[in-house]
Amino acid sequence: MSYMFNDCTSLSSLPDISKWNINNVTDMSYIHRNCISLLNLSDIPSFFVHDLEVEDIEIVMNEGKVSRKEAIDALQKANGDPVEALLNV
Repeated sequence: MSYMFNDCTSLSSLPDISKWNINNVTDMSYIHRNCISLLNLSDIPSFFVHDLEVEDIEIVMNEGKVSRKEAIDALQKANGDPVEALLNV
């Protein structure tokens, strides 16, 4: 999925991607690179993160028995530390 919306300079909002199954996706780098018309970044779901490791997300999901979104949110709050994230789920 890397570069999926790359250089979509006229893209002003993202399509509804909330129901996409991204469980096996390992690379989302530059997914909305150069989307200069994309003004509302709140449209970007929390699973579009670049600083988190896929393995850490899976660890928090499995060990904490939480959804992917909950695992990502917990990791973001814990600055990417899976141990801290697990303590807070």
